[in-house]
Amino acid sequence: MRVRSPIVLSVLCNDSLTGITSERSKRPTRPVAVVETKPTAFAYVVARIARLTNSADLPATDHKGALKGAQLMTLPPSLKPGIWGAVIGAAAISILGFSLFGWTFGGTAEQMAKERAQAAVVDVLAPICVERFRQQPDAPGKLTEFNKASLWDRRLIIERGGWATVPGTGAPNSAVATACAERLGRPL
Repeated sequence: MRVRSPIVLSVLCNDSLTGITSERSKRPTRPVAVVETKPTAFAYVVARIARLTNSADLPATDHKGALKGAQLMTLPPSLKPGIWGAVIGAAAISILGFSLFGWTFGGTAEQMAKERAQAAVVDVLAPICVERFRQQPDAPGKLTEFNKASLWDRRLIIERGGWATVPGTGAPNSAVATACAERLGRPL
């Protein structure tokens, strides 16, 4: 038997020449000799790798074959300012968007839409309430009595009279009653 190279022998024996013990037997493993026969593809690749690589280039491993220490991926130095720029830019556009550009979350937009719809309904129904109040019999006398009442009582007078009740509903709309009371309380 003829051994080709100690490097090939070391690679094939899993570092048995260095005296590393196996976990099972706690004794040194025996080196395996390479018999010179026709070279196979595997032997060719191992020989090429053994000749081209320096042992300092190979990562350090422990006796189980695991890498010693954490080997982290290195990033180019120009990437760090780019990442920070993206993070700061995203934060800046978010702050500007929500404060100056009028961006809102879905729940806030829905709440604003409901408030605007309610305000539009009140704006339409308040003049109808005023006209219904003025069309009742003895309207000038009731208007004088209405103006003598306190602000809280004015809304209650409108609600009790039924002028703030929207057709199709059984109860008066308090927002319509408040708007109607404000319009009736203004001087003409």
